[in-house]
Amino acid sequence: MISYKENLFPRQFLHEFKSILRTKEERPVSELNEQTTAKNATQPKIRILPYAKGTPLFSDRNYEDEIGSTPLESSYVVQLPRHFDGNITLISNESLIIYRLVSFENDNQIFSDWIQTEIPVLVNGATSKHTKVVSKAFNAGEIELSSGGPVCSSPVLVKQVKATDIICPFKIK
Repeated sequence: MISYKENLFPRQFLHEFKSILRTKEERPVSELNEQTTAKNATQPKIRILPYAKGTPLFSDRNYEDEIGSTPLESSYVVQLPRHFDGNITLISNESLIIYRLVSFENDNQIFSDWIQTEIPVLVNGATSKHTKVVSKAFNAGEIELSSGGPVCSSPVLVKQVKATDIICPFKIK
């Protein structure tokens, strides 16, 4: 009884031990929000690779163009995460043609001013198939691109208008 009233061992010890063992779900919302701030958020993994048949089109999946279209062979793949939802900015010192592989499961309104091509592609994914290619020419400078969606992002392929000795004619901002 003295232990309880005076907050002596073992009550004090048990109280501290219980607070250590408290699970994440039991913590107040304010504590959880401190752990998931934008400061702690990780950047999406975005890579640039030369395009070839068998090159994964997403940075977090092994989905590839099963056809391997020859008109795309001298281009670069900007690998986005499959379910990336945001914009990316490319910086280029020369004119580029950007190809986007689109899926009928996505809302493709953002590509309404792009040119439909006859380039055959087939990217079989779990939630959608990319079967069409649209293209658009861009001048040198900053180029902001939407990821596509909402089901999945649309793969990005970039090609130089004029072939040069530059290895990769653009970078990601």
